[in-house]
Amino acid sequence: MKLRKSLPSLSRFTFGTGRLAIKGSSFAEDVKLVRSVMETGVWFHSSSDYEQGGVFNVLRAAFAESPQQKPPCIIKVYCPTAETARAHVEEILRNLGTDRIEIAQLCSNADFAEDFRTQGPRWELFQDLQSRGVIGNYLSEIFAGDSTNALELAKAEAVDAYTYYYNLIDRQISNELADFLQQKQLPVLALRTVGGRNVDFDSFSPGGDDATSRIIGELKPLFYESGSRNWTEFNVRFLLSQPNILTTIGATSSRVHLAAFFEAERNFQPLAPALIEAIHALHSRAFATFGKS
Repeated sequence: MKLRKSLPSLSRFTFGTGRLAIKGSSFAEDVKLVRSVMETGVWFHSSSDYEQGGVFNVLRAAFAESPQQKPPCIIKVYCPTAETARAHVEEILRNLGTDRIEIAQLCSNADFAEDFRTQGPRWELFQDLQSRGVIGNYLSEIFAGDSTNALELAKAEAVDAYTYYYNLIDRQISNELADFLQQKQLPVLALRTVGGRNVDFDSFSPGGDDATSRIIGELKPLFYESGSRNWTEFNVRFLLSQPNILTTIGATSSRVHLAAFFEAERNFQPLAPALIEAIHALHSRAFATFGKS
């Protein structure tokens, strides 16, 4: 039932484009930023719904300036039905000015796993697109609260990889699914690498009532034990220290933050196994009821 057995080699950091084309940004500066990232050779991650499609305008302009440096891309494809999926793929190719999606990130509804297990209409469509070279590989996006359906898909090994919001303070899947993916060493592409925030552990004082503050409070001694220089490095090291995490996907339009990603990836040193186990234990406690009604 699996559409393809192996993934291409990904860059350890993937440039997320969700912070491009935001209100008040400069189109020319966004294109210039994209061009600078293209020169590094990393993968890109994008979606047609980022800023109502404005991100694709930026990417298409940057790709047109240097076609030989056009990066391999992971693109969200919405597929509630085979018909809407086909239309969305055609729209993506047209708006990006390309003829291929290297990895399609499938965003689906609750019956998606069953469709793939039984080789239904969507499975037939994606097999056809792959055989014609329109799409290279497939990964499934796991949405918050959809761990049960995603677990069935993972057990069937119907797609090549999985992605979900995963960083030090956010892991939007159930303990059961997290344990299964780790035990089977199924490939994961981690979304929202730093969780959209920066943490200054030197000035942070535990004691907040919200779940995030409590998690950060427990992470503080682990951060110092890790020897990481900043929050971005701690996140990148945590994720890339896990063998089944193929890449960290971080979105930014800041050159300062972008430099921090590249520095963390370039100077990567794995965390000690005991630290990884401690963070996993923290996540198991913090997200014990995740995905349960």
